[in-house]
Amino acid sequence: MSIERGKLDLCVIQAFIFLIKPSKRVLDYRIYPDGYNMRKNSNLKKINQKANNKAALVKILSTTSLVVGTLLMSQVALAANVQNLILSGNNNVSSETVFQNLELKKGQEITNESINASITSLHSTGLFKNVKVFSKGSTLYITVEENPIINSVRYVGNKNLSSGLLNSVTKLNARDYFTKGKINLAVSEIKKKYTSSRHPNVQVSYKVETLANGKADILFTITEGATTTVQKVSFVGNSIFSDGALRGVVSSKEASIWHILSGADSYNADKVTYDRELLRRHYLKHGYADFSVTSAVADLDEDSNKYFITFAVDEGEQYKFGEVDVDSAFANLPPEDLLGLVKGRGGDVYNAAQLNDTIEAIGKEASRRGYSFAKVTPIITRNAVEKTIDVVYAVEVGERVYVERINIIGNVRTHDEVIRREFTIAEGDALNVQAMERAKLRLQKTGFFTGIRISTAPGSSKDRVILNVEVTENATGEIGAQAAYSTLSGLVGSLSFKESNLLGTGQQLAASLSWAEKEKSANFSFTEPKFMGSDYAVGASIFASYGDDSDSKRHFKVGTGLNIGLPIGEFTTMRARYNFTFDNNRTDSTKDYISAAGVNVTYDTRNKVVMPTEGIKLEADLEFAGLGGNVKYIRAIGKAEGHYEVVEDIILSAYLQAGAIKSIAGTPLRQQDTFYKGGDLVRGFAADGIGPRKLIGGNIDATGGTIYAGATAEIVIPVIKSVGIYAGLFADAGTLYKSSVAGSLANARQIRSSVGASVIWHSPIGPLRADYAYVLNKNSNDVLQPFKFGIAVRY
Repeated sequence: MSIERGKLDLCVIQAFIFLIKPSKRVLDYRIYPDGYNMRKNSNLKKINQKANNKAALVKILSTTSLVVGTLLMSQVALAANVQNLILSGNNNVSSETVFQNLELKKGQEITNESINASITSLHSTGLFKNVKVFSKGSTLYITVEENPIINSVRYVGNKNLSSGLLNSVTKLNARDYFTKGKINLAVSEIKKKYTSSRHPNVQVSYKVETLANGKADILFTITEGATTTVQKVSFVGNSIFSDGALRGVVSSKEASIWHILSGADSYNADKVTYDRELLRRHYLKHGYADFSVTSAVADLDEDSNKYFITFAVDEGEQYKFGEVDVDSAFANLPPEDLLGLVKGRGGDVYNAAQLNDTIEAIGKEASRRGYSFAKVTPIITRNAVEKTIDVVYAVEVGERVYVERINIIGNVRTHDEVIRREFTIAEGDALNVQAMERAKLRLQKTGFFTGIRISTAPGSSKDRVILNVEVTENATGEIGAQAAYSTLSGLVGSLSFKESNLLGTGQQLAASLSWAEKEKSANFSFTEPKFMGSDYAVGASIFASYGDDSDSKRHFKVGTGLNIGLPIGEFTTMRARYNFTFDNNRTDSTKDYISAAGVNVTYDTRNKVVMPTEGIKLEADLEFAGLGGNVKYIRAIGKAEGHYEVVEDIILSAYLQAGAIKSIAGTPLRQQDTFYKGGDLVRGFAADGIGPRKLIGGNIDATGGTIYAGATAEIVIPVIKSVGIYAGLFADAGTLYKSSVAGSLANARQIRSSVGASVIWHSPIGPLRADYAYVLNKNSNDVLQPFKFGIAVRY
């Protein structure tokens, strides 16, 4: 039986009055025989003192009992279980949403902690400006004051950045709930965007115009300020590394024509602060353990609006590794099993980056062996006299830590769920470093992001952490339009659209139209990578073409396809497909029906899709045509590639590929089903420039081959890393032979080879590549093309 809160408060007041009420003095008068005179006994003072002490003790005991009783009754009052929930103040937010985010549920015990947790939980939704939760008996009262809904977002004074671009930065959309936190974050993001666009002195203010029906208009007023750039970056106190070498380390770049698009020459105080850390890392990687940046000053020339940045450094002396060892607390993880993972041996130049690499490698190995909560701590002992640093990697049992919350930061277009679905851990799960690394790798392979950083922050208790996933989004849409005139094909043109992250959902959409005098075609495809929330990727396509095919005959083709993909391991994916094509050969009035099914298995450990720096990719593809129809063949294709970082930023890559096709069931093999190869196999040759050929209509045309193979070795080095410009050297070799067309020339197996150089640019519109190849071996019938320009991705 609960007691009303008002009665409890009265009990506390009564106890307090009793405590402060004055005590009655004890007076002891006696009548002496000589009359009625009353005299105070000489011991009266002592008697009164004893009496007062006794009364005070009684009072303290009584008051303590009352207070304790009151507190106990208060707890009894709050100890009631929730029977009724009464909500008021919500207009746009449904009652279900409020109750869902309420920590206290029906039937649960009412405590001060649960009431406070409910208030915190409702505030964290961002839906409410004010929240009050209190109880009377078993009834819980929830009163909310809603945040207004954003009606529109407008910008005034933005001359150099469009409102659309600012919208993508602020992440404020109509129908979102307004909070001061969101607006302050939007102001910060606008300033960051302007700073990176050479307007570091931008001023941003906002005004909230309250409308009827709980809505509000947000107006940002922007004063852009003058455009500024970094004119000069200088260094003082450096003797080990030149100014030029250190300029390549820092992110603040001097104004130049190649920084126009990237904005790397814009001044930013945060960049200068970050540059101090970049310099420290650089020197620590080269053994200078005592290095420090004593000052970093940015002076503005107000006449030219250009900054002059000066870093003063103290390099110190170079250290080497002394004794390096591993100490493990796990019996099944002995030090000798881990020593092979250690980078940096005794006598080597000290490298702080190798410490982090070793810690990560040992942690991954411990996790792989079942010790997910192993903690690796480097114990460093510096010898200032010998200029050596001893390191012992202590592998100990770490505390079990749980993920309290996963924060997604930086995604303007991509939905949170698209990022979250790449994680195998969720809120409430134990933290697993290996699972975090795998999630990062999967996010990199989506191609949606240019940068991904996963870090942890302290949670609400010692065994809780907050996982912060910071992403920098990549341009995932491509729109192409081309037009040209060829003496062979006449007017040639194409329109194309491709989006690999449609509306931020991760869905893929592609459409293209192309036309020429000899052929016109159209293609459309759509893929849902997580069909109905499952791990299945389901895609469909339709296609049509009309014109001359590779057999120099006029064809009208139309078809459709369906494919289903499923991951069968951490790095392995299997994809099955089915295509049906109707081929009307207008030249000889024949009709072909091609019913083909195929399966593709891919094993991919690369760290990136475009220009990977480590990992391998193995791919096997098998297609069978003959599930009905009159075209029957079996085709197999295999590909392999590997990437290795020889030294920092210098990548060695190798590629292998091969394919074969063979007719079955006694049917002839159509020429247009065979392989056509050129510069995609061996650079230095034109498209379809390698392999069997035949004189047809006065031209020596390619007739295709049924077997091909090729190999490539390539090394890529950075030229201007800050701009994304790289140089490459390559060697290609390959062959294509055994045509299905009788009388073909160059039909025997013959190796073609070339060597050359490349320039690769990670431009703002995508990776671009130019190759120049010198052909070493060729057939006299081959067609050469030394220079090639196009997308930098090799498949």
